[in-house]
Amino acid sequence: MRLSDSCFTVEFIISPDAWYDQQNAQGKLTVARHRSEFYSLLQKLSEAHYMGFWQGTHLSDMHLNGKFFPHPRILNEWMSTFHPHADWFRIGKHYILDDESLSSEAIVAELIEQFELLYPIYKFFLWTSGNNFREFGDGKS
Repeated sequence: MRLSDSCFTVEFIISPDAWYDQQNAQGKLTVARHRSEFYSLLQKLSEAHYMGFWQGTHLSDMHLNGKFFPHPRILNEWMSTFHPHADWFRIGKHYILDDESLSSEAIVAELIEQFELLYPIYKFFLWTSGNNFREFGDGKS
C-alpha cells in the first residue's frame, strides 16, 4: 500500500533486488501450464487493475490494464518484454484520493478485497524450495 499526494495504491511488486523471486517469475512463465495459471489469476482482477514493469511511485503510461488480461496473445507479448534484474514487476490498483472506495465506511472492505485478489499472485511467484523454477528461463534446465 502506498499513499501519495495524488493517489492511493495497492500493489504487488517484485523489485529487481528480489533476485530469486524475479528469476522464479521468469522461469515459471516459460512453462505453459504455469503461464496459463498466472493468466487465470489475472482474469480475476478488474479492468481497473494494471500490470507493468516500471520503477517509481506513480502509475506509468507503460502498463497493461485489466481489459487485456483475458487475451493470452497480448499477455504473452507483454510478458516477453519483462527483463529480470532490470524491471520492477508490479500488479495492482491505483485510486484517486476522492474515490468513494476509500471512504471511512468502505476502505477496510476494499483493502481486504485487494489483498485477497493479489495474495494468490504473490503466492504463485514466491520463490521457495518447493516452488523453484528460476533456472527454466535461462536455459539451464
